[in-house]
Amino acid sequence: MPDEANVTTERVRVAVDLLKPETCPPALKKFYSDADREGIRMAMEKGHVVAETRNVKVSKDKSGTGQEELWPYIIYRAVEGPGMTALSRQKMKAATKKPDNFDTLTGNDKLRAENDAKDGACDYFNYGFSLTIMQPIRTMLTNSLGGVDKEIDKQVAQAMKMGIFPSAEEARAMIIAQREKIGLEIPAETGE
Repeated sequence: MPDEANVTTERVRVAVDLLKPETCPPALKKFYSDADREGIRMAMEKGHVVAETRNVKVSKDKSGTGQEELWPYIIYRAVEGPGMTALSRQKMKAATKKPDNFDTLTGNDKLRAENDAKDGACDYFNYGFSLTIMQPIRTMLTNSLGGVDKEIDKQVAQAMKMGIFPSAEEARAMIIAQREKIGLEIPAETGE
């Protein structure tokens, strides 16, 4: 199990952990039932789920303290199918389609149909997968609209904000090298 607390700006903060509702903000407290949490614990014991500590970062402009703030949280990841089942609240099916007559249903029939149409494991997988696929498409679209130089400038600015590189020149060189490696367009003056 990862560390449950990180020290940030001279304060100890208890990591938000979905398996421990007392550590969660109100919107997350009821995300999993007690039975769901037990299923995740069992999946972890069997090696189907792993956990690690990460931090949510709040910029100094939005933190209210005038400083960048970090709050730790425990992220659970499925490494095998049973882990995916556990993390998706025991639903190993895609969302059930609403029936054709959904608009005419009333009362409990409508509630039952809405409940059956909730996300299953396939929906969670498909959401993450689509994000992975959409990013290169978004990059390609941005390049075609604003030009590759503009896109690289945005990436350099973002990398410099995050403090990843000591200089903008190094950031630009690394971004261009990565783009070239994966077959994305690079500026003409650096191309061959």
